[in-house]
Amino acid sequence: MRVGFLFNHYLTYQVLHGAPFAFALSRMRPDFQTELLFSTMEARDEAERIATAYPHHRCRFRLLKQGRIADWAARRFPFLHRPLALMANLEILASYDALIAPEKNYIILKALPSFRSIKFIGLRHGAGDRPTSFNKGRLKFDCLLVPGQSYYERFKDRLPEDCCQIVGYPKFEVLQKIKPEAPVLFRNNRPVVLYTPHFHRLQSSWIPMGRKILAFFKDNQDYNLIFAPHARLFKHRRYHDNINLDDFRDAPNIHIDTGSQRCFDMSYTQAADIYLGDVSSQVCEFIYHRRRPCVFLNPNGLEASTMDFWKLGPVIDKIDDLEAVLASAHHEFDEKFRPKQDVFIDAAFATADGPPSERGADAISRFLNPLRT
Repeated sequence: MRVGFLFNHYLTYQVLHGAPFAFALSRMRPDFQTELLFSTMEARDEAERIATAYPHHRCRFRLLKQGRIADWAARRFPFLHRPLALMANLEILASYDALIAPEKNYIILKALPSFRSIKFIGLRHGAGDRPTSFNKGRLKFDCLLVPGQSYYERFKDRLPEDCCQIVGYPKFEVLQKIKPEAPVLFRNNRPVVLYTPHFHRLQSSWIPMGRKILAFFKDNQDYNLIFAPHARLFKHRRYHDNINLDDFRDAPNIHIDTGSQRCFDMSYTQAADIYLGDVSSQVCEFIYHRRRPCVFLNPNGLEASTMDFWKLGPVIDKIDDLEAVLASAHHEFDEKFRPKQDVFIDAAFATADGPPSERGADAISRFLNPLRT
């Protein structure tokens, strides 16, 4: 049985959500040939770092090929990276009995004749609940692993019986093992706000409101601000609209990070006192270990009922409301929002019955075992 875990993104954040399953599966099923497939050296390096937390794993690492033209195009236009990498490696990818990945884009391979007999297993690379997180692309998987009950309820009736499995959130497991050092960003006791705009142009607060938010904190030094957007925001010029950050880099109460390892390893979600965001799933990681005030931004007029996590704090649609809502964030939190956060986290993340990596590996093993001849 040849099982390939595919990491086909130009950024490395998805590796945390998939590699632990591979390492656990290789130990649980030594009769499987478990391989991790990478389209960038950076993703391979990240997997090597995570592997230190899983000694005695039996996985093989394989760097996929990419032609010069495809590599040039992907560097200039990052959104081309995934499809070009897939097309350059069709023969290799078609040699596996199962392909597993923490994203949905590679499901396009399922329509090709050489992939008809291959099982596609989907993983999640976040815990968000915006509508596109539950689109029809995920229903094409043969099996889908989800972090908790709330996601299971969304999919259980739309997939074949027993093909949607709750396994937990392996990222928490990895970071508990590795324990990144908490950064010291500010040398004062002022409240720290974490602003994490998403990259999606029609849903993100960044283009309509982002510069005004940075200016607010530059002028209002009652707060410290960590500006750590989704890593894709500043990777694509079309997402961030060329807004210059130089005016804010020297502000003593503003820390700007548009894509370092700390954006992925929960350093910032652990360091902040108040969350400020829009549709990013980082809010789920922010409140997982400690319930804290959250403020949500909706300058695009999205239907609030489509975002369950917008019930975890006040939602505002204009910058004029920011000062007042930040000032009252702690006052109404315990009574109004902490109970809702407790319920949300209990449903979003499974925490019992063993480590997520082992639960996921067991689910994969049981799903694939009938394929053995």
